[in-house]
Amino acid sequence: MGAHYDAAGEQPGADDNASGVAGVIELARLLRAAPPPMRVELAAWTLEEPPNFRTARMGSAVHAARLARMHSKVRLMISVEMIGTFSDAAGSQSYPPLFGLFYPSTGNFAAVVGKWGQGDRVVEVADAMRAGSSLPIETLTAPSFVTGVDLKRLVLRVGGTGRTVRLHFGRYANKAIKLLFFSKTGSTYEPCK
Repeated sequence: MGAHYDAAGEQPGADDNASGVAGVIELARLLRAAPPPMRVELAAWTLEEPPNFRTARMGSAVHAARLARMHSKVRLMISVEMIGTFSDAAGSQSYPPLFGLFYPSTGNFAAVVGKWGQGDRVVEVADAMRAGSSLPIETLTAPSFVTGVDLKRLVLRVGGTGRTVRLHFGRYANKAIKLLFFSKTGSTYEPCK
């Protein structure tokens, strides 16, 4: 499980993605209190935003390459991205075409996203999250040609802003590691992103 800690351009990075790193740190605290029966690796990466986005220099790409070189048996990789804000306002969440027919228009939930064939993992992670929190959890599994499920780029039109949320773990897919994306939804383009 991991998150990036760099920010794009002049943005302070509070939501994108210090919030994701805070989530990974909280998970470390929880895992220490109740260790799981398997090894869990927690990671924080830099060089995930442009100009390094989608290059071999990305921290997640370097990490995935290292795992492949070591022949590590990775069961699942979860990327935590932008979990710092949500909104209870009606109409605060919008989507690419057709997605709005199936998902809430209020941006007060978190999402677990995976490709077709990963439905069991998506449900497993979502169920675990629901068991530990009252936060509504939505799930999506779809073919990898769907924008946002290709696990390289997710486009959410948050609060009508057309905001693009880039996923930072396409390199894991290239290493045949099963991936899921976990994110919150958002209300508007936060000024202290």
